[in-house]
Amino acid sequence: MRSMFFARILITLLFARGNQLSLTAAPDNQAAPTAPAKGDALPDNAPNRLKFQSYDGDPKQPEKMEFQINTLDIKQPSLFLKIGDIIPKTHWRLTGFTFKETTEAKPSDRHDISEITIEDTVTKREVTLVIAQPKNVILKQDFAIPPK
Repeated sequence: MRSMFFARILITLLFARGNQLSLTAAPDNQAAPTAPAKGDALPDNAPNRLKFQSYDGDPKQPEKMEFQINTLDIKQPSLFLKIGDIIPKTHWRLTGFTFKETTEAKPSDRHDISEITIEDTVTKREVTLVIAQPKNVILKQDFAIPPK
């Protein structure tokens, strides 16, 4: 009874502000649409943010290093991968690492701007992720003919 009272107040406020509210229900024999559960894999061609968070090892030997990759839109733990590994739930493979620093006047002002290269295993498209900067990528992109 009390929740019905608050629902009426909410509807009244929404209409008072000029907002439109649709209160249609699904037929009894049809389930109402639901959003995918949080953490499920995104559909093909869905943009997703990947973040190259950190690395561990000697930059002179990138094949022995581990790289922390975070999938910001797919719920899964931080991934610690090596060159050649595929990012789970995607078509992306780690293919390269480049150690970079900003060149400032004082050594204490230098910042790490290292990059990791990932490649779509289907289209062979390459994307560069800069450390600590999220980047939107298409997780699964299946083409009949790969782009040139």
